[in-house]
Formats: sequence, structure tokens, C-alpha cells
Amino acid sequence: MTSFFVSYNSADVDWAEWIAWILEEAGNTVVIQAWDFRPGGNFVLDMQRATTETDKTLVVLSQDYLNAAFTQPEWAAAFAKDPTSLQRKIIPIRVRACQPSGLLRPIAYVDLVDLEAGAARQALLDALPERLKPESEPTFPKNDNATQRRAQPNFPNTPAPKPWNVPYERNPFFTGREAVLQTLHQQLNQDCVAALSQIQAISGLGGIGKTQTAAEYAYRYRDEYDAVFWVQADTTLELINGFVVIAQLLDLPQKDASKQDDVVQAVNLWLKRNSNWLLIFDNADQPDLIQPFKPVLEPTGIQGQILITSRAQDFQTLGIVRPIEMEILEPAEALTFLWRRSGRGELSSQPTAEANAEIQAANELAEELGYLPLALEQAAAYVVAKKARFQDYLTSYRSRKLARLETAQPKLGNYPASVATTWTLNFQQVEQNAPASADLLRVSALLHPDAIPFELLSQGGSQLGEALAEALVDAVENSLAVNELLEPLCTYSLIRVDWAAQTYNIHRLVQEVARAEMATAQTHQRWLNRILLAAHQLLPKDEEGRVEYQDSYQHWDLLARLTNHTEVLAQLCHASGYQALAAAQLFDRMGDFLRVRGQYPLAESLLQQAYQLHQELISGEPRDVAQSLSNLGRLYLEQGHYSEAESLLQEALAMRKKMLGNAHPDVAEGLNNLGRLYWRQGHYSEAEVLLQEVLAMYKQLLGDVHPKVAQSRQTLGMIYGYQ
Repeated sequence: MTSFFVSYNSADVDWAEWIAWILEEAGNTVVIQAWDFRPGGNFVLDMQRATTETDKTLVVLSQDYLNAAFTQPEWAAAFAKDPTSLQRKIIPIRVRACQPSGLLRPIAYVDLVDLEAGAARQALLDALPERLKPESEPTFPKNDNATQRRAQPNFPNTPAPKPWNVPYERNPFFTGREAVLQTLHQQLNQDCVAALSQIQAISGLGGIGKTQTAAEYAYRYRDEYDAVFWVQADTTLELINGFVVIAQLLDLPQKDASKQDDVVQAVNLWLKRNSNWLLIFDNADQPDLIQPFKPVLEPTGIQGQILITSRAQDFQTLGIVRPIEMEILEPAEALTFLWRRSGRGELSSQPTAEANAEIQAANELAEELGYLPLALEQAAAYVVAKKARFQDYLTSYRSRKLARLETAQPKLGNYPASVATTWTLNFQQVEQNAPASADLLRVSALLHPDAIPFELLSQGGSQLGEALAEALVDAVENSLAVNELLEPLCTYSLIRVDWAAQTYNIHRLVQEVARAEMATAQTHQRWLNRILLAAHQLLPKDEEGRVEYQDSYQHWDLLARLTNHTEVLAQLCHASGYQALAAAQLFDRMGDFLRVRGQYPLAESLLQQAYQLHQELISGEPRDVAQSLSNLGRLYLEQGHYSEAESLLQEALAMRKKMLGNAHPDVAEGLNNLGRLYWRQGHYSEAEVLLQEVLAMYKQLLGDVHPKVAQSRQTLGMIYGYQ
């Protein structure tokens, strides 16, 4: 009998063990890692013996297997022995939907996908013999005219080609999207009499790969359909032209009709009378345009399936409530795409030092580009054309951003335009139809791309310019005002809303294009100032309207939602040299919040920037400077940097006494900070003197019953305990 080595990915171990069991039950010898690589053994030597001493290698095919780098050497040894497959050293067994590429692509596989156990067992065993000759003589074919020999065989009838007008070639570098393709196939083919199940939409940002995925779906499942039609749905004219092409493809009598409506009706009549077809409406960014062209699907006896690609997110008029939302590529998928698309082949499990440096750069570049397929294609096109290294492209992109990306147009993947061109038209349409939403896009461009909180709009909208202020005038009472403002941006998938969290996301490259639209530094700074004022509106204030620094848990959730955005605003202020009191106070308050939360590195960066701004601002208030010194001093105290803390806290106390006199809550706070510093240093007597003074001052200013008085008594009690 034959000996087999079963090569598999850990995600498919159940399949691998089932296959191994069937093979051994049939009398074969099997080596499988799950059974034969035991504790105490040498994994490398075990793998060497398995790949070299067995007759054949069974490859358990899935997308996980194809994506994994370490599985490649397992079948490479068998391939080296039999590169032409004459000895069938490699037998792929496909257990989950996937598309082999590279050297595995031409090797015929056994397909177990969607088979029941009995059928799968038979298909596996049938693949083992070199010939599949039946055990008994086949039945003699019935032939009523067996005695009559025809002088010449009749020419066999050639079946007519299936109607097909997909305008794109299959992309050899198509990567990932397995979950989307499987979900789409399942939803379009589910056993359901409701016509709604036979129409589905792929929704997502421009450049995210919707058209590519639809084309891949058409190629992958073309054998399941009797006809596949593709219609561009950008405009009514494109839709009409698409139906004319279908009429010509089907050779309908009305194909040359002078009235275009007659052509559309004729095509829809054909679709109604025929079945098992796929109709793809591509780039249907205005779903309502499709309605007059969409064939009526019967509630029972459904004829075909409709697939729509669109940047829109609302398809209720077409009967679609939950479209399939296209996400960015996974990091591993993006890296695989860049590597293969740039002609570097498959990723090696043991790359050289030089290749490893490129892999790292490609990984970082994919992250910088937000894992967006269109941007990855543009970058790869440049790398191929210029024979560049990923390290060099990454360095250039980080300094030039969008200008670098736009130096190369997409060459593969059915992309009609570059990143900037793809979205600029959408920006212009939003500007024309919803000026306030266009302003919101500008606001979003200067924030962190993820989890932008609705509160920034509802509570800070009055500071964001005239159009947004008007749109959000009653947003605190009318929460739907924010929803209505976001809707035009959702129409083109320029943002993605998380309604449960009351936040929205924007892709970082959409931000780059929106920033590029801000033609001058003045425009950029005007919007930066508005956002800083809006964020400042959200900070807790005391009765005098000053920023409040009480360590109250009441505001923690809101301040936490502002953290990432404050960090981005601080970076933009630093890069542009922009100075504003709102910025200094925002960074100061957020830095102190992060100190309390124990996030010291970011807290220190914000507090230092705040202090510098307070010093440089002519309009800065001395009380703000003292508060900034105090916040930075408390941070150094908690970090154990006592000498730096003491210097700052003493300076802050001196400023407060000079401004406010010797009896003021701010002065008491300054004394308390110094007292706690001495306590931490073990100077208990000095700490006791200061903290007694604090207690006396709080009692004098606030009365005996006040939280500050209680806290002071507690602190003094702890000091006495240490002594």
C-alpha cells in the first residue's frame, strides 16, 4: 500500500485527522503531526522524515493553509521530486473554499467542499489509485442499430456559449475576501422562497475593492450560472447602455429598437422567463436609479440573482435591509498582496535578512495606507515600475503622503481612478448637496480616524463654523440632528457609523484627501482652531466657567472618548506651530486626566506642551500657568521624579500666593501638593506642618463640612500613622 504525509494548517486539524483515519482504514500508511510528532521528539527531524520517506503528500487545502508561510516547505519537498506531477507526489484535498495560486494552482485537487461524509469518503478514496478502472465490466451501451455501421460519425453538437459580459479579466493578484465571497454565495443561494434573499449588495468606501470582489465572485461561481450579466450603474445612461448590451448578447428581437424602454422591457422579460442567471449592477452609488431596471423577482419560483456594488449604505428601496459591508484588508492579506503584486513571489517562512527588512517595510506601508486595496495597488504599481524597495517607498510616503501615492496610477484590479480622484468627486457632491456635512468632513480630517464621538458635534457644534452651528443648533435636545448630518457622508461610505457606541470612523486616506483640499495653511489653522474650541466645550467647568480639575469619575467616560483626538490635535498644533489658549487648556486638562489614569507618557507630552503654550501666549492667564506647573509637578511626583516635582510645585505655589494671597483654595491645593511630596520622600515633619496649614485654610474658607476638609483630615491621619 501507499504511504502518505498529511500536510495541514492547525485550523484544519479536524479535517486532517478524519482524512488520515480514512486512509489508514483503507490499509495505507499515514504520517500526521497530530498523531506522530510526540513530546521529546525533534520537530525538524520528524518533519524531514515525513516529507522524504513517504510516497505522497496530501495537502489539506483551505485559505488558512494557503496564507500560512510555514506550510509551504511541507509540500515543496514533494514538488521538488515531481515538478511535472507525473508521479502525483502531491494530492491536494480542498476542504474549505479557496483558490490555490502559484505552483499549487495547476495541480488538480479533490474537492470535498459541501460534500456529506459518505460522498467525501468515496471522493477521497477514488483519488488514491493511479487509475480508476471499475472492478466489473461496464454495461454495454444500448444501440438499436448496432449491426449498422455508419460511414461517417455525425459531427457532435457544440453547446452554445453561456451569455457572459463581465468587462474585466480575472485579477491574478486578488487576495483575501474569502469570508465576503462565502457569505455572498450563501445568502444568494439560501434555500428560501422569499425573493428578497436573491438580491444582495456589497457596500463600502471607494477603492475598498467592491468591483474586484464582484468580478471574483462571477469568475469563481460562473459554472453555477447559465448566464452572467454585468451592468455599469453610475448613471441612467450607463444602465440603459448596459441593458442594450445584454439584449445584443441574447440576440433579442428588440436589440435594435429605437425606443430604449423597449430594450429594457425586453431584457427584463427574458430575465423573468429564464432562470439561473446572475445580474451585477456595478457602482450603483445612487441605488434608486436601479429601480426601473431591476427585474421583478417572483415570491416563488425565483428566476435569478442580483448583486449590487455601491458606496451607498441604504438600499431599502431595493428590498435590502442589511447589505454586506466591505472592510479593509486584514494586515496579513495586505502584506501578501503587496509581496505578490510587486513580483516578489510567495512569502517565505525563512526569509533572508534583506527580505525580512522589506517585509517589515511592506507591513508598515500597508498600515500607513490603512490596508485600503486601491492605495496598496498604487504603491505596488510604483514599486514595480521603478524597481524600488519597500523601505524607500515607505520613507518617501511618510514625508510626502498623498503626493507620493498619486505618482502612480492603479494598473490592475479594475480601478478606474486613483485614491484622490476616486473621492474628490464625492467630496464635491457632498459640498453641493449638504454644505454642513462637507464641513464635518473637514472637521473629521483633523481628528483621529477612529471613534469620533457624537458629543463633539452635539455639545461643541456651536464652535465649528456657521453651517455646522446652524445644523446642530438643537442637537443636545434633538439627537437625530447628528444622524441627519452624518447621512450624506454615509451615502458615499466616506464614514462608517457605530450607532451603538455613538461614534463614527473615517479612513485615514479619506482624511489625507480632505486635508489636501484645504488649500492654504490659513484654512487648515481655521479648522484646527474650531475643533479645539469644540473640544474645549466638552471639558468640565466650575461655577466661574473655568476648566475644572477635580478628579471626579463623573467625567471620565467623556474624557476617555476625547483622548486619541486630543493627541492628534496636539501633534497638529506642534507641527504647524499653532498657538491658542483653548489648545493649552485642553492639553492641560486631558494631560491631568491621563495622569490620574496612570497613562504617564502621553500625559507628560500633553502637559509639557500645555505649559509651553501657556508661557508663550500673550493672552495666557497667570492662573493657567500656575495650574499647568502644578499638573506637571504632580505628574513628576507620581513618577518618582521628586527634584523636578519640587521645583515645579514650589514655583506654582509662589505664583498663586502672589496672585491670590495667602488664603485661597488654589493656595491650599499648592500646599497640599508640596505636603504630599514631602510625605512621599519620607520627610514627615515637613509634610505635617504643610498639611496642618492646608486643613486650617480649608476649614476657614469652606467650613468644617466639606469634602476637601475631610480629605485633608484623612491625609493628616495617614501621616501620623507613618510617624
